[in-house]
Amino acid sequence: SHWNEVAKKRDSWHGMGGWYHKRITSYYKFLVPQNQRVLEIGCGTGSLLASLQPSYGVGVDFSEEMINRAKKQYPFIEYHQLDAHDLSSLEGKFDIIIFSDTINDLWDVQRALEQIKRFCEPHTRLILNFYSHLWQLPLQIAQSLNMAAPMLTQNWLATEDVNNLLNLAGFEPIRTSN
Repeated sequence: SHWNEVAKKRDSWHGMGGWYHKRITSYYKFLVPQNQRVLEIGCGTGSLLASLQPSYGVGVDFSEEMINRAKKQYPFIEYHQLDAHDLSSLEGKFDIIIFSDTINDLWDVQRALEQIKRFCEPHTRLILNFYSHLWQLPLQIAQSLNMAAPMLTQNWLATEDVNNLLNLAGFEPIRTSN
């Protein structure tokens, strides 16, 4: 219900998130060539995935409202309302798998990472971005001033934690940047 409410408020939102999302989109466009097979876990309203111009795009989100909005705005992409912890009904192989601002909201990050192994080929790249715990206080202040969307309790994982979880799930981290 939290994410359904966030989706409904996005139409009238005037916080700092617009700048942040433009920056994230720019970064992903640099990392992801067009015409790739892209899976995004935690796709929200689908704007990041659509901006990457995939040859085949699949977006997964827990929120029914987010998925409904994504389907309306980007009908050329396939969307599924699923829990990242159980992707058993999803099929396919992908060149790129994205977790953008998603892993801090998951209750079992390792399980979610293990779920995506079956969508990978040897060349598949997994790209994650997530808030550093250094942003915890500034985000809380921005939320209290109604300048940032409310969030659920976060995991606030460090880069080393995520690298360890990736290793446990059978992935080899190649590059990290802060």
